Amino acid sequence: MTFVAEIEAVSQQRIMLEMQNSTDKKRTLQELTTALVCEVEENHLLKDLLDPQILSKISSNMTDEQLNEFLKVDDELLTWLISIGMKLRLDPVLAVDLLRGLFFIGQSNFGIRNPAAYREHIVMAIINEVFE
Repeated sequence: MTFVAEIEAVSQQRIMLEMQNSTDKKRTLQELTTALVCEVEENHLLKDLLDPQILSKISSNMTDEQLNEFLKVDDELLTWLISIGMKLRLDPVLAVDLLRGLFFIGQSNFGIRNPAAYREHIVMAIINEVFE
C-alpha cells in the first residue's frame, strides 16, 4: 500500500467511525469532509502529495492493479455510505469523482478572499448534489 493510500484509508476509517452513530449523516459527512479538506490544505506534505504533477508521477509508477486498488477504496466508501442510509442523487461513478475532487479544491487559493468559507460552501454544494 502506498503512503497516499494509507493516509486515505485512515481518513476513511475516521469518516466511518464518526458517521456510524450520527443522527444527521449528511451534515456529519459535510463537517468531516470540510475538516479533512482543511487538513490537506494546512499540511504541506499532504498538499504536495495531492499536487497533480506529483500524483501523476506516483500513479505512473503504479501497476494497473495498484491503481485500481487505490481507486477502489473510494468506491467502497461510497458503498458503505449507501449501506448506512445515505441516498445517492447521481450515478455512483460521478458521485465518487465529485467527492474525490473535493480534495483538490485547495491546491490554489489564489484570488479566493475567504478560503475557509469557500471550502465549506464547495463541500456543502458537492455533498448536497451527491446525496439526497
